[in-house]
Amino acid sequence: MIEDYHATGHQVIERICRETPPGYLNRIMGLQNIKGTGLGFVYCWQAWAEYYQACLQLLSKNPQVSLVGLRSLSSFQNYNILCIEHTRQTLDTMRDELVAKNKNLQASLAIVASNLEAAMQNIVTNGQKVHRSGFFTHLVNIVEDFLDAGDAVRRRRRANKIYKDLRYERISQTRAVAELQALNNRQKGGWLAKKIQSIQFKRMSKS
Repeated sequence: MIEDYHATGHQVIERICRETPPGYLNRIMGLQNIKGTGLGFVYCWQAWAEYYQACLQLLSKNPQVSLVGLRSLSSFQNYNILCIEHTRQTLDTMRDELVAKNKNLQASLAIVASNLEAAMQNIVTNGQKVHRSGFFTHLVNIVEDFLDAGDAVRRRRRANKIYKDLRYERISQTRAVAELQALNNRQKGGWLAKKIQSIQFKRMSKS
C-alpha cells in the first residue's frame, strides 16, 4: 500500500520495483481514488508508451521513419524511470550504426542523451527526503495553506497560458501535457515542502 498521498508516479514505480523479486511478474491493481498519486502513476506509463514508439521509429531501417523518431525523442519532455534503460540501449545501438556517423545525427542523439540525464537528475532531486521534525512539517503545511490561495491563482494563469500557447502552436502537445501534469501535481499540495527540499538539495550539492 502506498501510504504517502504526495508520492509521485516515479516513487510508486520505484516502490513496485523494490517489492518485486527478480524474474517475477507483478500485477498491479489501482484501488480507491485515482487522483493525484494514481494519476502520476498512469502518466508515467502513458509517457513510456509514447517514448517507446519513438524509439522503435528511431531504430527503423527506413531513414524517413528513423528521422521522425529522432525528432520525437529530441522534443520529448516526459522521461521517467521506465525510460532510462531502454533509451540508453537505443542510443548505444544508434551510435553503432553506420548512419550515426552523420554529424547532424550525432548532435541530435547527444541532445536526446542530455535531456534524458537532466530528467533523471530532476527525478533524483525531487525524490530526496529531507528529514524534519514533526513541528517543522506542521509549520510548513500551515504556511502552504496560507499561501495556496495565491498559488491557485498563479496555477490558473499558468494553465491558461499553456492552453493559449498550444492553440497558437508555440509549444508542442507533448510539452503542454507535461506542463499541465506538473500543475496538477502542484494542486494536490506539498509544493512548499518540495520547494524547500529542492533548495536544500542544491545547497548540499554545491557543498
